[in-house]
Amino acid sequence: MKRILICGGLLLALSISLMAQKRTAARSVTLTGQVVCAGCWEEADRATTPYGTKADMECAERCAKSGIAAALAVKDWRGKKFTLYLLEDGKFAKGGDNWLKYMAQRVDIKGATRRSSGKHYLKVDSLEVLEDRAAHAKETAQELVLQDLTGAEQRLSALRGRVVVLNFWAQWCGPCRREMPILQELAKEFAGQKVTFIAASLDEPHELELVKNFVRDTNLNLTVWVGASKADKARFGFPSAIPSTAVINRAGKIVWRYNSVVREEELRAEIVKWLKKN
Repeated sequence: MKRILICGGLLLALSISLMAQKRTAARSVTLTGQVVCAGCWEEADRATTPYGTKADMECAERCAKSGIAAALAVKDWRGKKFTLYLLEDGKFAKGGDNWLKYMAQRVDIKGATRRSSGKHYLKVDSLEVLEDRAAHAKETAQELVLQDLTGAEQRLSALRGRVVVLNFWAQWCGPCRREMPILQELAKEFAGQKVTFIAASLDEPHELELVKNFVRDTNLNLTVWVGASKADKARFGFPSAIPSTAVINRAGKIVWRYNSVVREEELRAEIVKWLKKN
């Protein structure tokens, strides 16, 4: 009887082990989705902000150098939620050390999937490009219609012929506050030249007084517009995080973007470069 119980226990343990292996074993599938950077993907709500802006692509390049994996973003059947499958090398010859060549493209991938430590993985055995969804090639500046601190309507298109430094910020944002002195100094440096610095606030309407207080307390010498939204930022090629800064040339084209606290030297160089161009 004792031997039977021991034997039965071993069989049960073996059965459980085999079932666990079966659940985690790789299986071959064909998945349709968009190739994305696993790090940059989290920078925005992808239900409202599609992946593929210039800022996304620049972020993907930085992430690739840091070893952050590329992934396949696959929508669920409702079309609302996404599952990320981290891409692994399989039979498909992608060329190079990363997946930047396919970044933002919509593809069919055939390969084996597995799951480990709560993450999904996909070994790429074949890949077919269906569509290139990168939006970074569209550099014409979108129209931006906001209000100044007096309530008057202001339009970005009214500044054509000038170099515009457009900064998205909020008075509650710590990095934005740290960045303002940099923008202040550059605005003083380029005063009298054909450059306009615009600080477009993402604060809510009920926070208008807080914005005004910040402007007054810091003697902010930038042109402040209020009422900007995350959707406005997305149209200019930025993820949801702030601060974000764009340089727009005299023709109204976005020629430089930076999604973090700007580096003074880099921004100065861009302004000088585009002031020299007609």
